[in-house]
Amino acid sequence: MIHKNEITLKERFIFAAADVYGGGGQTIISVIYLVFLIQIINLSPGLAGTLMMLSKAWDAINDPLMGMISDRTKSKIGRRRPYILIGGILLIPAIALLWLPNGLSHEWQKGTYMLVTFLFYHTINTIIAVPYSALSTEITNDFHERNKVNLTRLIFSLTSTAICTLVPTMLFEQVSNGSMSYFSFYLIIVFVFGGVFAIPNILVGLFTKERTPYEEMTKFSWRKFFSPLKVKGFRKLVFMYIAQALALDMTSAVILFYG
Repeated sequence: MIHKNEITLKERFIFAAADVYGGGGQTIISVIYLVFLIQIINLSPGLAGTLMMLSKAWDAINDPLMGMISDRTKSKIGRRRPYILIGGILLIPAIALLWLPNGLSHEWQKGTYMLVTFLFYHTINTIIAVPYSALSTEITNDFHERNKVNLTRLIFSLTSTAICTLVPTMLFEQVSNGSMSYFSFYLIIVFVFGGVFAIPNILVGLFTKERTPYEEMTKFSWRKFFSPLKVKGFRKLVFMYIAQALALDMTSAVILFYG
């Protein structure tokens, strides 16, 4: 459903607040998840790093796929909001499974469980993030209002990134030195951070509007999905993104373990 009326201040702040997850969700993963896999789950560093690398490979597939799916979606509440709403509802269960110490004995069992839950979490993240990014250009047709929306988003995102860099790290250090139980840490991550991440996305799905007219999309095909890889410049861009992601992950891991 396309709405012509202008965006309200309330709607702008509801939409922008959802980027608390955009800034903070991946920050928590980047800062402490590798340490969690090694110290709490007791995976070998090599296996833990491999799991995180596989998740990025999965993102390279499901991000453009989600874009193509949402582009072709038609519903009473639009083509982006249904996915943001569903993703917001599933986000807390995904976080709960992701940080759950599974109690399995063999490393291959632990690795399998963590890979499945990690890929599930990244899938939910994609279901939210890709339509949300697209909606940022469709929530209003006014150029100046769109700039206000994205500036407000940036404020929420940067604030969340700073908080989610410092607070979970401090909490995990308390778990490591024995001054906090992992169960308490788990409840905070799942229900406090998870709730702060999930609720704004649910509100976006329920109360925001899409104002850009639909363009008729061609039928999905895997040939079209992979066709950008035929372009040499695109392949170079993909390589650049992979290289910078690996460099950042390795640098952050070194800082966490030896800083």
